[in-house]
Order: sequence, then structure tokens, then C-alpha cells
Amino acid sequence: HKWFYKRLTDKITYKAEDRGISIEKQEESFSSQCSPNVKEVSKEYAERSNRKYRGLYKENNKIYNADCVGAYNILKKYLCRIEKSIPAVVGLDTPEMYRWSSIMGFIGNPKLSISMEM
Repeated sequence: HKWFYKRLTDKITYKAEDRGISIEKQEESFSSQCSPNVKEVSKEYAERSNRKYRGLYKENNKIYNADCVGAYNILKKYLCRIEKSIPAVVGLDTPEMYRWSSIMGFIGNPKLSISMEM
């Protein structure tokens, strides 16, 4: 996992620098263990028990997509570091899951079925 990640970041850095784009790395500790609603992403606010299921983060009565929470919190750490305002938490608490059948296509979400027919 670390080997692939290093290769990927090296490739992105190389491609960006080749095009004159600067790269800033952001430390990501505790980003997937902290609620998107806490004031600071740190060990102090980390709650390992909130990762209930693979891919889901639960807080009070809300369920968030864990990858979206992690990405939002990494952005929050970066914006705090450069002293910029943090965007509101919007849309992280509406994860939808779909099942795929090679015979029937998408199953279990009527909104998706309707949009696929159009």
C-alpha cells in the first residue's frame, strides 16, 4: 500500500512540476476519525468508534461517507494551515449505496433507475 502510494504521489508531482504546477503535501492524521463538525482535526477530537461500517462514519443520528469525511478534514487541515476560511459541511450526510447485477443492472434505488431510463 505505501509503495503504491509513494509511486502515485511521485508521478503526480513529476507531472505537475513538468507543467509548472507546485505541489504541497498535507499531513492527514486523524482525518477519517474526526467528525467534520469539530473545530480541529486532531487526536483530541478523534473517535475511532464512529467508523461503524466499512465506508461509513456515524455521528449522532447522521451517517457520512467516510472517504468524504476524510477528504473534507484533510481540506480543513490545509485551509487552517494557510489561514483561510473553512467551507460549510454540506452533502456529506447523504451516502447512497447501489448494488449491481449483471442481469438486472442497478438494484435498490428507484431514483437511479429513473435517471438511467432517460
